[in-house]
Amino acid sequence: MSVKLTKVSSQTCVPCRVLDAQLAGIEDDVPGIIYEKLTVEDDPDRVTTLGVMSVPTLIIEKDGRETWRHTGFMPKEAVIGRLIRE
Repeated sequence: MSVKLTKVSSQTCVPCRVLDAQLAGIEDDVPGIIYEKLTVEDDPDRVTTLGVMSVPTLIIEKDGRETWRHTGFMPKEAVIGRLIRE
């Protein structure tokens, strides 16, 4: 069973930069997760494929299937809690 957290952001988005700093090291806090970071500038096709309309957006996938999505800032503790529930 694999759990992946994808964070979609933009280089010009202030809440995205704050979220970046907060989520640093989340792989150590939740062992076994895969953490992927995408930006709309660097990977627009992938962001479009994911259906992301606003940033920051967090997506959790379990075994390749999306199980949760959140748009907007979210504290690290809340993200960890969500990952643990998956």
